[in-house]
Amino acid sequence: MNSSSASAPSSSSAPSSANSRKSKRVNAPGARIDAGWEHAIDLGQRKVKCKFCSCEFTGGIYRFKHHLARTHKDASACPMVPEDIKVTFQKLVEQMELAASKK
Repeated sequence: MNSSSASAPSSSSAPSSANSRKSKRVNAPGARIDAGWEHAIDLGQRKVKCKFCSCEFTGGIYRFKHHLARTHKDASACPMVPEDIKVTFQKLVEQMELAASKK
């Protein structure tokens, strides 16, 4: 009986850990907090459309950030992006690369 009571709390904690995992998925439709989504239209299946130049490409928000930053890395540069947004996304891309290099 002691073993069944010990297993009961672990089974009840499993759903709560599953719920916490779902809440961490910030790229799920409707819960997107990434700055790139302010300037993109999600076409589904990792396809993104730029609100400035209407370019469509695959690769998701990562490539889209490079598109707005005009880095020419993994995506073509956006010819219509305003200068202030370009500078913002250049800083975001630098931060992403710095974080990736620390891993």
